[in-house]
Amino acid sequence: MHRTVAAFGGRGKARLTAEMDERDWDKTIDGHLKSVWLCMKYEIPEMLKRGGGVIVNNSSVDGLRAYPVPAGAAYSAAKHGVIGLCSERATFVVGAALAIDGGYLA
Repeated sequence: MHRTVAAFGGRGKARLTAEMDERDWDKTIDGHLKSVWLCMKYEIPEMLKRGGGVIVNNSSVDGLRAYPVPAGAAYSAAKHGVIGLCSERATFVVGAALAIDGGYLA
């Protein structure tokens, strides 16, 4: 998993919120949240057609707390979003033989 994250975890440049430009914000959100949503968008219907499955998404401990440096707002927001997205989807597919977990690596 660490190699996958290293290869595909896109990021913008870390900046203070008021100093971050929209392009870097979008790159961080796209790389850490939108990518998870896109995978789930296509995984869930396919798994349900096949009778079930398991989706495990990687967030971060920073999805449970604030990112510990001043320039981590977009990253922290994205990781909070991953946990929220997984929790919301898990609620709506209960009983469908599909498990969704949005855990984190510390």
